Amino acid sequence: MSNELKATPGPWGLTREGKGFSVRSVGTMENGYTSEHICSMDYYRIDREGEMNPNAHLIAAAPDMYQELLEIRDWMGSYNVTGKYDAEIYRIDCVLSKARGEKS
Repeated sequence: MSNELKATPGPWGLTREGKGFSVRSVGTMENGYTSEHICSMDYYRIDREGEMNPNAHLIAAAPDMYQELLEIRDWMGSYNVTGKYDAEIYRIDCVLSKARGEKS
């Protein structure tokens, strides 16, 4: 199991597009682009019960959450001498695997 995430590097941000959102990478990329399109969210297709705005923010936060969860997992692992955090580490590993598209 590798912790390498093969997604567009973060951070990601939101831009308004009409009645929807575009999730884009933020900052300078290795390939020279300053912004890269990740996905679009169209109001007319997915905004049932006001979910589009929260969904867009959750998607934009994904790279940061992945990195923070990796750091928490590493910290827990370094203090897991007695096996106290085995269950939590397992659950974190499952979530990280899901984010990488691996079977858990």
